[in-house]
Amino acid sequence: MRSAFILIIGAIVVFSALIIHEFGHALTALILGGEITSMRLWGISLYPRLSYTGLSGGYIGYTNWAMPTFTPIKNAIILMMGSG
Repeated sequence: MRSAFILIIGAIVVFSALIIHEFGHALTALILGGEITSMRLWGISLYPRLSYTGLSGGYIGYTNWAMPTFTPIKNAIILMMGSG
């Protein structure tokens, strides 16, 4: 019983950290003038429509964005801010 509880708490902690990580990318892209095109966590599409998409592609979570004025510097900033 105790190991099941620890497993559930661990999954909640990992999922919460993943949400914070992906929202770091999304918020930074929005601040820099970009637009979020899609966001997915553990096979659940959060944006543009809430749905189950499966774990295809090998990604646990990802955020896609489009920048009207794309520069490598802006892209690097967005990539780094997922870690913060």
